[in-house]
Amino acid sequence: MIYRLNQEVVDKALELTGAKSEIQLAYGFLFISDGTLRNYLNGKTSPNLATLMRLKNITGIPLDRMATEMVKAA
Repeated sequence: MIYRLNQEVVDKALELTGAKSEIQLAYGFLFISDGTLRNYLNGKTSPNLATLMRLKNITGIPLDRMATEMVKAA
C-alpha cells in the first residue's frame, strides 16, 4: 500500500516555519532531500514515521490526516 503525503500538511508547515520553499522545508526542518519530499507528495514512496512526526510537531495536524492512501489501477 502506498500513501501520498497530503499537500495541505506541507503548505501549513511552510507557513508555520517561515520556509520560503519546499526545498528549504525539506532540508532545514524535515532533514530529508527535496527529492524525497517530492516523492512523498507524488506517491512514489510513502512518508516514513520520523518525517510524519516532524510534520506533526510543526503543524499539530494528527498523524491520521498526514497522508492519503493511493489506489493503484488494476
